[in-house]
Amino acid sequence: MIKRISSLILSLGILTIASAAGPEVKFLEQTHDFGAFDENDGIVKCRFAYVNTGDEPLAIIASRATCGCTSSSYTKEPVEPGDTGYVEVTYNPTGRPGRFGKKVYVDFNTETPRQTLLIKGVVIGSSNTLRGRYPVDAGSLKLRSDNVLLGEVTRGKSKTSFLEVYNATPDSLTPEWVSVPRGVKINTSNPTIGPGEQTTYTLYFVPEADMYGIYTDSLMLQASPVDEPVKINMIAIVDEDFSRMTPGQLREAPVIEFESNILDFGEIDRNGGPVTRSFTFKNVGKSTMQVRRVYTTDPGITVTTTADKLKKGREATVQVTIDPMSIPSEILNGRISVIVNDPRTPNSVIRAVGTVR
Repeated sequence: MIKRISSLILSLGILTIASAAGPEVKFLEQTHDFGAFDENDGIVKCRFAYVNTGDEPLAIIASRATCGCTSSSYTKEPVEPGDTGYVEVTYNPTGRPGRFGKKVYVDFNTETPRQTLLIKGVVIGSSNTLRGRYPVDAGSLKLRSDNVLLGEVTRGKSKTSFLEVYNATPDSLTPEWVSVPRGVKINTSNPTIGPGEQTTYTLYFVPEADMYGIYTDSLMLQASPVDEPVKINMIAIVDEDFSRMTPGQLREAPVIEFESNILDFGEIDRNGGPVTRSFTFKNVGKSTMQVRRVYTTDPGITVTTTADKLKKGREATVQVTIDPMSIPSEILNGRISVIVNDPRTPNSVIRAVGTVR
């Protein structure tokens, strides 16, 4: 009985040794970090050394990168037991600013054939590359744009926009917002930007009580204490929310009416001083009209109105003054916006026309 057990143990030992036989690969390292380097430095390379820890020759069958920017070469001859081989990995940073991580799959003639190598780093973009991707110069930072275009925003609701910035220096930066408009909150998951890295600021805009129509303001972002703050323009069109009005409320709502949507100034003498004309609008609805805003964004034109609310049947007068010296061309074609709480026509436009001689 003892002899049979001894024979069984010996047989199992032989099987274990047999299963462990063959080539085996052991990499000294399987990750290489290039750190931060300039795109202008060109192609970078690293070598991953490995040892054949088995008892038969070790050979690489294939090596494949996950991206066209990465390539590899390797020891072609089989590696004898106890000897070393290598896999050389090359990365081309041209036109690829920012952080990267690339894998290379290497297949061996081993029981577990595939090994994975990883290269990573950060490319500090060249001026030519950054000019196309981040054309706005903000000192140590480069910006994708210096305009935040929010489009139409409904009052009472939030609108989100994004601002991408890039650190073009070899040092980490923690930019600061030194001026933020009313109704705006800013967030980022990466307040400190490493060399050659980008971050995205998320801007949340919720219109405040006095915001109607075209709303413009600016934000100021300072890249570092030694940089001057850069101005970023913000533009939104704020609409009133009438979506919850019932059919009965719509029937009882105010209704705006104009005699004409054209205010003709005729011929204006450029050297003759300011000229004023006026137009009127009337509430022909059933409830009081709130005049939210009367304004223009055109140069050389100013407007004033006589009322901020109109009862049923009442009218308001808007005075429009033209400064001929500030009109940029010989043709006057201004736009005056009148915003009221008429759910059917909340925003009306009156055109101020004429010629400047």
